[in-house]
Amino acid sequence: MSAPNLIAAVIQKIHQHVQARCWSELVLLCENILPHFPDKVLIYQYLGLAQRELRAYQSAEKALKTALRLSPENISTLNHLGRLYQRQQAPQTALEYFERALHLLPPGHQAAPRIHFNQALCWLALGQYQKGFLAYLEKRRTGDDPSAPKQITYYQGEELQGKTL
Repeated sequence: MSAPNLIAAVIQKIHQHVQARCWSELVLLCENILPHFPDKVLIYQYLGLAQRELRAYQSAEKALKTALRLSPENISTLNHLGRLYQRQQAPQTALEYFERALHLLPPGHQAAPRIHFNQALCWLALGQYQKGFLAYLEKRRTGDDPSAPKQITYYQGEELQGKTL
């Protein structure tokens, strides 16, 4: 198997583990291929994600900080670190990583709504309800969430708009 095909097969296997939520298997896979894989940042990210889901927070932090050291402006790594600290009940630290990620995002980036939502949860956890609400509104503004359904008043199956009694 050629190197590009092997890399593609490994990434496919990683995604299968993520989809199936097989975190222990993903940790083993990442640890085994890390010395041989060219994109170490990606492997450290998935290793950190799997360890976070297994609640091995120190190992997850180590893996994600290694990924960040290798690629300091990697938005995905910053978001994963924010989620790690959020999971550890450290919303102030999580906010720092979400802010860094948002600062690096180009306008209209697909990760913006998710990061704004994580940011909103942190603000709410800190009791900063107005900031949390504003971050949530920014999530709605930048995301593709469907609008709330329009309420239409009916009487016996007919729309009342434009009618009088």
